[in-house]
Amino acid sequence: MKLPAKMTPARPMTRRQFVGRTLITAGVIAGAPAFLRGQNLNDKLDLAFIACGGRANARLDELTVVPGRTASRARRGAAEAAAPGAPHPDENVAVLCDINQVALDSASQRYPKANKFTDLRRVFDRTNDFDAVVVSTAEHTHAFATYLALAHGKHVYCEKPLAYNI
Repeated sequence: MKLPAKMTPARPMTRRQFVGRTLITAGVIAGAPAFLRGQNLNDKLDLAFIACGGRANARLDELTVVPGRTASRARRGAAEAAAPGAPHPDENVAVLCDINQVALDSASQRYPKANKFTDLRRVFDRTNDFDAVVVSTAEHTHAFATYLALAHGKHVYCEKPLAYNI
């Protein structure tokens, strides 16, 4: 009985074909999540800001741009603005929340389209309005706001440390 000969492809795959197919596969895998979600990766984030006065004002300036107003770091000099730590002023303010009505009114003048709340629990009643949360509250309340955001599956930037050390 004769054993069948090994089946070898007529033309073996070249290195260029392998690299090309690998890059195409990696591109499809990398782009699949955005395609499946139906979102453009270049879209702006809709942010919810919990606290609008004091330190939170600096976060508002760094993460957003109001038409007709230059970014605060850009005024200090072009060299500093071009630094790697320069702000990325390209996000939307969807929600403003502050217990201090004066701070909330001041921020709402800059962002009139944002929903305004004085109770942080009401922010999470409509979680489809925003993608991420910026928490800049006082030391004794940032954990509550951060917990609510994480419980609703939102990304969080918390200004205050949550622990003494790792």
